[in-house]
Amino acid sequence: MEELTNIVELYYANRRTMRTNLFNSSITEFTNYPKDRNPQIPLPKRGGFLSVQASQYNYCSPKEDTGPYTSYEVAYFDKNDNWGKLPELGESSDGQVYGWVDKDIIVNLLKSEGFSPSQIRKLLPDE
Repeated sequence: MEELTNIVELYYANRRTMRTNLFNSSITEFTNYPKDRNPQIPLPKRGGFLSVQASQYNYCSPKEDTGPYTSYEVAYFDKNDNWGKLPELGESSDGQVYGWVDKDIIVNLLKSEGFSPSQIRKLLPDE
C-alpha cells in the first residue's frame, strides 16, 4: 500500500511539473513572454500550492515586468492538483484566477502558513 501511495504522489508531482513546463513553454513560444513564471509556493498547513504571478501579462499592479508590485495575480491548487478557492480572497471572476490581489493579503496568507518575512520576500515576484 505504501508503494502505491508513493507512486500516486510521484504521478501528481510529475503531472504538476509537466503542466507547468507546458504552460511556461507555451507562453514563451506563443507570446514571447519575456519573464519567467514565478515558482509555485507550497502551502504546508492547508496543502496544495499557490501561484503568485506579476508581469505585463498578469492581473497585477503595476502591469510591468519589474516591481515592486502592490498586487498580484493568484491561483490556488489543492493537494489533489485541482483549482481551488481561497476563503481569504472570496470568489474569483472566472473560478480559477484571482486578479489584483493586494500584496498585504498574500503576505498575511503566507505568514499564516508559517513563512517568515524574509522567506516571503524571496517567494514573491521581484521582491
